Amino acid sequence: MFSPARPRTTPARILLTGPPGSGKSLTALRLACAAGRVAAVDAERGSLHHYAGMPDMETARPLDYDEARLAHDAEASDLIRLIEGAAAGGYEVLVIDGISHLWRHLRAGVDNASRAADGWGKLNAAIRRVMDAIHAAPLHIIVTARTATTWTVEAGEDGRVRGRPVGGEVTMDAAICYEVDTWISMDGGEASMLKCRPVPELTGKHIRRPGPALAAALLPKMPASPPDLTTPAEPVAPLDAPVRLTTDPAAVAEVREAAAAAARVRGDREPVRAIMAMWGCDISEAGRIVAVPEDGQIRGELVAALRGMA
Repeated sequence: MFSPARPRTTPARILLTGPPGSGKSLTALRLACAAGRVAAVDAERGSLHHYAGMPDMETARPLDYDEARLAHDAEASDLIRLIEGAAAGGYEVLVIDGISHLWRHLRAGVDNASRAADGWGKLNAAIRRVMDAIHAAPLHIIVTARTATTWTVEAGEDGRVRGRPVGGEVTMDAAICYEVDTWISMDGGEASMLKCRPVPELTGKHIRRPGPALAAALLPKMPASPPDLTTPAEPVAPLDAPVRLTTDPAAVAEVREAAAAAARVRGDREPVRAIMAMWGCDISEAGRIVAVPEDGQIRGELVAALRGMA
């Protein structure tokens, strides 16, 4: 049942939070571009393009990345598709800039629901699917989120008193702060390391204008994935199209084995069930997998996602 713990290299999951102008987006790009080939999801209405080609203040190398825009009325499935696309495209780092926009859109659905309980249920399920997709992706992921903005008054170098925005509560499901490995709070270009599991000694530290040096510590070079974890070049969008199922014993057993391994490692069956639901699996009330995707490519993608959680 138990085996000796061994260190292993896992993809980084980093959260950058802060008020407007605190340096979240630029810091996310500086960290990402120092670590490899970068894909960026722009949910801030196109604001990310301002940094394209900008010389890094530490290395003078231009910030080079590919981007895709997330519409202001996007659903969870839209972001999940981009996450899967980044993995399939061979990118080493994915920046999701402005996940708070998605949260606010999904949160509005609670107020529009006929029953608040139904609205919250859909919201929590959507956020769970997004977080499961983030955890399953075999690349580093850096997410930025806004915080509620309050103001503080301080004296400048010239002695004049000025107001300055400071961050408050994170505009996103609070669970994200627990599920990431590193949580960085930004303020005026300075990073407060609120949590850093990969390098515990950094927790509580303050870093001025973090960039490539911090990236070297937080975003290690990932080993090549074994063949059975390779993401297909054209990933299937499991949330958007009905999937034909099969009860073939061999196919069901293949998925059951991968799901059981993922549940043992995670210690929680709910994320595993969410992944299987995304691929349309039929699961009984007792939690037993009854039917799985008939198409071998779709089933292979599901198995790869489950094995990525183990």
